[in-house]
Amino acid sequence: MENKYGLFAGIFLLCLIPLFAQQTADSTQDVKQARNEKKKYFLQETDKGVALVQRLSWEQLDDIFGFEFDLEQQDKKTKTWRLIDRRTVKTNYADVSLPPGDYRFRVRVINLLGQKEDASPYRNFAIRIAYQPEVATVSPQVINFDEMKDQTLTITGKNFHEETSFILTNNFSGSVLHGTILEIKDNGTQAIVAFEFMKANPGTYTLAAVDPSDLSAEHDDIAFRFQKPLDIFISADYVFNGFIGNQVLAEEAYFNTSIAPLAGGVRLTVVPIKRFYGNFGFNFTGSVASLKNKTDGYTLKAGVLFAQLNAAYFYPIIKHRLVFDAHVGFGTMFLVNTQFIYNAAEKITSPKAWYWGVTFNVGTALYVYVYKRLYIEVNLDHIVPIRTGDGFPKYIIQPQLGIGWEF
Repeated sequence: MENKYGLFAGIFLLCLIPLFAQQTADSTQDVKQARNEKKKYFLQETDKGVALVQRLSWEQLDDIFGFEFDLEQQDKKTKTWRLIDRRTVKTNYADVSLPPGDYRFRVRVINLLGQKEDASPYRNFAIRIAYQPEVATVSPQVINFDEMKDQTLTITGKNFHEETSFILTNNFSGSVLHGTILEIKDNGTQAIVAFEFMKANPGTYTLAAVDPSDLSAEHDDIAFRFQKPLDIFISADYVFNGFIGNQVLAEEAYFNTSIAPLAGGVRLTVVPIKRFYGNFGFNFTGSVASLKNKTDGYTLKAGVLFAQLNAAYFYPIIKHRLVFDAHVGFGTMFLVNTQFIYNAAEKITSPKAWYWGVTFNVGTALYVYVYKRLYIEVNLDHIVPIRTGDGFPKYIIQPQLGIGWEF
C-alpha cells in the first residue's frame, strides 16, 4: 500500500516538472523582454537570419486610433533628409532594423475619427557600428614642457575612426584633456590627435581611445614634465635708491639728498612650481646703500639696508632668451651706524644710532640671456615703508641692473 502511494506521489511530482519549466521559461522571457525594452534594441529571427532591431518609442496616449510614424535618413554627402518609412501603428513604439547612419523620426496622433493631428518635433538618433579599439603605442611617451615643439600625439593601434574619442586623464587629479583628431591613417591603425598641452599639469596621464559604443582601450604612463624640476637663480646687482616723501634725509642739516646712488645687492630665486603657462617661486633680495653728507662743521654717515622676501611669477616671453618676472612681498629697511663726526682738533663723534621698519615690496624684472645660462637682469622695485613718524621716506624706488646665472 505504501508503495502504491509512493508511486502516485512520484507521478504527481513528474507532472509538476513541465509546469515549473514553463513558468521558469516565462520568467526568463519576461526578464529578457525587460532588458530589451531598457536597451531599446534586441535580436530577432527573420527569413534572412538574425537581425538587430531598434525600438523607437514615444509617449503613450489613451482614447486614440493610433499614430502615423515617419522615419527619415540623412544623406552623408548632401546632408539632406529623405523619407524611408511611413506606417500607422497602434502602439507607442515602432521596431526598425537600420544600417549605420543618421536618422530622425516623428509621429502624428490619429484620433478616433481617423483625423491626423499636428506632427511632433523630430527626434534625431544615430546608429553606429561598434568597434573595439586597441592602443599599441603613443608617441611621444614623455612630453617635456621645456622643449615642446607641437601639441599632438601619434597613436598606433586598431579600429580608429573619425567618431573615436581620445582622452588624456591625469592619474592624480582626474582632470581630463579631450583630443581633436587631425588625421586617421592606414585603415584606422594610426591617428594623429591634437591636445591643448598648455592646460596640462606635470604628472602621469592615461590615454583612452573610446568608441561611440563605449568600447575603449587605454595606454598608461604618459608623462608631462619639465626637464629640470627646480630652477635656481643667483644675481649680483647695482641698485639705485630714490627716496620720495623724505622729510629727514633730505634736510640740509642731515644728508641733504633724496637719492642713494652708491648701492649694491644680491638676489636668490628658487622656482619649485613649474607650469606650461608660467613658473612660481620665491626670491630673497638684500641690498646696502651708503649715505654721506660733509659740511664745514661735521660729516654725517649712515648705511641703509634692505632685506625682502617675495613671491615670484615667471613667464618665458622668448624661451631660453627672455623671461619676465613679477614679484610681491614684505621686507625690512634699516638705517644703521648713523654717526656725526665733528671737524675738530680732536676727533669727536656721536654714538652710532640705528632704527628700522617693515616694508611692502612689489616689482618686475626682465632676464635677458646672453650666453647659455648667463643673463642680464633689469629690475624695478617699489618699496613702501610701513612705519609712523618722519624718520623714513614714504616711498622708495629701486631701479637695478645686474648679472646672474641660472643653475
